[in-house]
Amino acid sequence: MNTVFSANRGYFLCPDAEEAFDTGSLYTNGFDQLEPADDELIAELPEREKPANESARARKKREKQQHKQRRQRKSPRSEWSVVQELCSGDDKVLKFHEITVYREDILNLRDDEWLNDNNLAFIYEYITRVHIEPTLRRRIRFSNKQMIETSIILLMPTFTFLLAHHPEPTQLRGVLPPIEKAKFVFMPLNDNEDLGVAEGGYHWSLVVLSVEDRLAMVYDSMESANEQETKQLVSKIEQYYGAKFRIVVDAHPPQQSNGSDCGISVAGFTAILVARLLKAEEKHKINMSMENVRFSALDARLFVLKCIKRLRDETESD
Repeated sequence: MNTVFSANRGYFLCPDAEEAFDTGSLYTNGFDQLEPADDELIAELPEREKPANESARARKKREKQQHKQRRQRKSPRSEWSVVQELCSGDDKVLKFHEITVYREDILNLRDDEWLNDNNLAFIYEYITRVHIEPTLRRRIRFSNKQMIETSIILLMPTFTFLLAHHPEPTQLRGVLPPIEKAKFVFMPLNDNEDLGVAEGGYHWSLVVLSVEDRLAMVYDSMESANEQETKQLVSKIEQYYGAKFRIVVDAHPPQQSNGSDCGISVAGFTAILVARLLKAEEKHKINMSMENVRFSALDARLFVLKCIKRLRDETESD
């Protein structure tokens, strides 16, 4: 990918850019790449952060304490207490800008449950409003409203579904957000083929467009489960843009260990990749590979639950 970042120009094509920095190995819930959390994961500490001259006894004690903290934080009881609190009142839990979160959406965030369109819509709205727009406003010196709102577009699942199945994609200009003006577009893709069912399907994957590179980068937590759906979506994308896009399937995305973590994986992968775009070094290529990434789906679910609780508490205190 040859799209790079400059504080003066935002994102632009630069074929002779310097190589991307090595991101190293990462153990993450995705969202901790965008913001520090009070209870963020305690991953393996880099060597430089471990206490100097630590004895074997002290190291074992520290590792035991960290293991205990991880277990407590990932405990179903901890997760369930947040769910119970959020579901104790009205069916409508939270209104966040354009998205309303309901009790059903909260229940979907429990371990081993399947995320629906509205779960991903809330997460995309949150990342856009809290991270993308403020960060670009701060980092791009000569920005305007359009540049801030269109450089990185997180397309809602309903719009991705509409684009993937519309017979004449060019007719969607003015209906979809202005993705033709975007530098990057994140598209959560579902394998639902029944146009009469709003939230059907069995699997979520992620397609990320680097528009100026004419790349469609694919991240699937179940190998190539959505291969045919991806080809169909990219065909519609090509009709919409009037240009060919090359499909690049990432070989290293973390793989889910059950049948229900595809949705939270799409959310976490989105957070990781958006963070890389927002933190891009001046005129260096941006590493969009998921190699050496270990993803904690359960911790990501708990993060979203606590995020919703925090936003609701802030709303009620206003």
